[in-house]
Amino acid sequence: MRTPENSLELRIAFVLQDKFTLAAFSGFIDALRLAADDAAKSRQIRVGWSVYSLKGGQVHASCGLSVTTLAAPRDPTGYDYIAICGGNSFDDDTPSPQLLHLIRSAHNLGIGLLGVCTGSFALARAGLIDARRYCIHWNVLEAFKSRFPRAHISMDRIFVDEGDVITCAGSTAAIDLALYLIVRHCGSERARQVMRHMMLTSMR
Repeated sequence: MRTPENSLELRIAFVLQDKFTLAAFSGFIDALRLAADDAAKSRQIRVGWSVYSLKGGQVHASCGLSVTTLAAPRDPTGYDYIAICGGNSFDDDTPSPQLLHLIRSAHNLGIGLLGVCTGSFALARAGLIDARRYCIHWNVLEAFKSRFPRAHISMDRIFVDEGDVITCAGSTAAIDLALYLIVRHCGSERARQVMRHMMLTSMR
C-alpha cells in the first residue's frame, strides 16, 4: 500500500481563485478521488491532492458555495502539477503578486501548470505565453484575446497540453483533463475505473 507522499503516482495542488467555477473544480477533484483508492473510499493512496487559496480559509465559488482551503504554499515542491482554478474573477487586471510568484516559482522548478477554466488568465499574466497554445472557453475568448494578443488560442479542443503548461476550457472538460493525467501517471485501467464510477461512457 502506498501511503508516504513521495510514493504517490500523481499529486496536484489546486489553487482556487475568488468566484472559481465549481463544476470544473469538483469534477476534476472527484476524478482524482476515484483514481486514488481501489475501494473508492477517498483515501489518498495512489493520487494525492491539496486545496489552497492565496490567503486560506473560505473561498466562494461563482455559484455562492464556499470551500475551505489552506494558505497557498510558498514552496510548490512535491507536486506534479499546480492547478489554477479560475471563474468569474478573470477580469481582475490587478493580479496578486503572490499568485504570480507561485506560478513562476513552480514553472522554474519544472512543475507542470494547469489552467482550469479562466485560471489560464493567471498563467498568461505570469508571462507564460511565448509560442504556447491556450485552450480558452468561448465565453471568455474576446476578453482573453484583448489582454493577451500574442497568445495562440485553440477553440477546437477542450484542453491543450503544451508540456509545461496545460490549459482547459473548464466545466465538464476538466473531468477529461483529469482522466488524461490519470492515464499518464496511473495507467489506463485506473482511468477506466474512474469512468465506471462517474458513469461516463468515453473520454473525450
